[in-house]
Amino acid sequence: GWRQTAELKSAESMSNEYFGGSVTISGTTIVVGAAGFHPTGQADVFTKTATGWKQTAELMGSDTVGDFGESVAISGATIVVSAGLGGQAGQDYVFTKSESGWKQTAVLGTGGYGTGGPFAISGTTIVAGGYNDHGGISHAYVFTKTANGWKQAATLLNSDAIPFDDFGTSVAISGNVVVVGARSTANDYGGAYVFAKQATEWKQTAELQSSVSGSG
Repeated sequence: GWRQTAELKSAESMSNEYFGGSVTISGTTIVVGAAGFHPTGQADVFTKTATGWKQTAELMGSDTVGDFGESVAISGATIVVSAGLGGQAGQDYVFTKSESGWKQTAVLGTGGYGTGGPFAISGTTIVAGGYNDHGGISHAYVFTKTANGWKQAATLLNSDAIPFDDFGTSVAISGNVVVVGARSTANDYGGAYVFAKQATEWKQTAELQSSVSGSG
């Protein structure tokens, strides 16, 4: 059966740091967010060794004001950490593993409209939710890694968007397919929207709702 094999703790634990508020794993690497860590939050990296899990890095954003570690994701040698108070409107911070350790290599933002919330990564593509970012009209943003770094490749909007539908409140990605959740659609049921990459553009290809949807 399943047995607990480890309990992970930060080397600099403090009360009310919210360690474990977000977690992610890839292979032998675990990342744990601690958005309440004084003064701006942090994310801790643990690596599995022959003798167990060891903390191998403490990540902090270059310009965060607070809530760094609110969300974390990892794909291979890339870690993404969100900060709801990064910059002016929330940002996502990209770290890349090198021989000398984990280094911040990019800050993802949208020119004043916040990300810094839910996001997902698959290989060289990151999708970030920015719900209620444009005066209540919500978007999700796709970033792609290029030879010159991470670039915003698309802005996603659902086909039946209404103000404050919370489109972007959750996101997921697998290969060239992105799913974006919305908690309060026009029918008040909520829904999930599927986007597929077609050539160089992302197009909505489906809107998913439960067969037993009810308001609220």
